[in-house]
Amino acid sequence: MSLHGDIRVNGRLLMQWEARRVTNVAVTPGPDDVSTYSCRVRFWASDHLALTSDFTVDHRHGDGAAALAALVLSTHATEGEDA
Repeated sequence: MSLHGDIRVNGRLLMQWEARRVTNVAVTPGPDDVSTYSCRVRFWASDHLALTSDFTVDHRHGDGAAALAALVLSTHATEGEDA
């Protein structure tokens, strides 16, 4: 399973993100199961790729897809502050 999305302002691409499940891939997880996702966030500036960040997150399936998206974006923001 994977999720991905774009963030655009006035049609201009600012950021792309994706999360791809790398554990529990061969099974259908239950709501309390936790899987690890490999994530990539890309920032764009002036129509060229400015920054790419790769990391992993653990997500409980019962929390839903919107929570996974928020986790990816907030984890990237937190890691960016530490860099």
